[in-house]
Amino acid sequence: MDAIALPPVNTGSTPVQIVTSSLPSWTAGVAYSQQLVATGGEGTLSWTDKNSSLPGTGLTLSSGGLLSGTPTGAGTVSFTAQVSDSIGSTDEKPYSFTISAPVTITPATLPATTVGIAYSQQLEAAGGTGTLSWTDKNNDLDGTGLTISATGLVSGTPTSDGTLNFTARAVDQPGSYDEEAFAITINPAVAITTVDLPTAVQGEAYSHQLTATGGTGTLVWNDKNDDLSGKGMNLSTDGLLSGTPIGSDDVSFWATVSDTPGSSDEKQFTLTVSASFVCGDANGDTEINLLDILHLISYIYGTPQGPAPDPMESADVNDADGSVNLLDILYLIDY
Repeated sequence: MDAIALPPVNTGSTPVQIVTSSLPSWTAGVAYSQQLVATGGEGTLSWTDKNSSLPGTGLTLSSGGLLSGTPTGAGTVSFTAQVSDSIGSTDEKPYSFTISAPVTITPATLPATTVGIAYSQQLEAAGGTGTLSWTDKNNDLDGTGLTISATGLVSGTPTSDGTLNFTARAVDQPGSYDEEAFAITINPAVAITTVDLPTAVQGEAYSHQLTATGGTGTLVWNDKNDDLSGKGMNLSTDGLLSGTPIGSDDVSFWATVSDTPGSSDEKQFTLTVSASFVCGDANGDTEINLLDILHLISYIYGTPQGPAPDPMESADVNDADGSVNLLDILYLIDY
């Protein structure tokens, strides 16, 4: 007589049931190990990848329920885990989790700055799982006034000029990491180098370039207190002092210059303005002599009248009555 197949004996144990609710996402290239857990059942539990979905992913599911291996590429891993006990009770559960690309720091050229000026630049990275943690790998920034935060912010106030070289390291939660070398140029502080200004002449065009060293980016100049306003002079943003002096009084002003990050310097200048003529030089030959006396005599008493002094102020040598007359001739003779 053939044997009759009987159903499994009910021993009173609860049915096997998978209790692991989800699996953590991970990063390609980093070893993965997660233990699946089930309750109930009879005897030793045995696990399988029900639909053989894991081959090619770098992961395997052991008979003891350990999902392990090293994910080979980014994407989504989906499979159905099945567990069975010794009397044939089974349970199954589908899982799906994300495998991210490895951490990759975005190469970048960090902008230059100026010593003594606050600096702040955010480093960027792609890939990885969870929050990235950044470090200055070799502690090259120690003592420079700059630091790199756990979120990748390079900030601080550089204490000396030169080139800062450091290696940034970014690590994700599973342990994927990348490293990138960076360099920051720290320029000297802005400093005005112009010492003195050439003398200007009243009523004549004037032009002189102010100069400065240090700084980062384009230097911008300014007449700090607008002292040049109304004097016929102007200081351009590129430091050119130009114009035509209206009066003969000296002009004092504060020049300021600043760079892009905010380093600045200022200096007071005095522009000496000389008269456009030599007092007593009535004939305009730049010398004072007998010819000037004869020029005045011809102008005042000549028949016909001689040419007028140019400018007239050059002949008002006694500066007593605002006019040109015999008293100016006598003043010149006495001189």
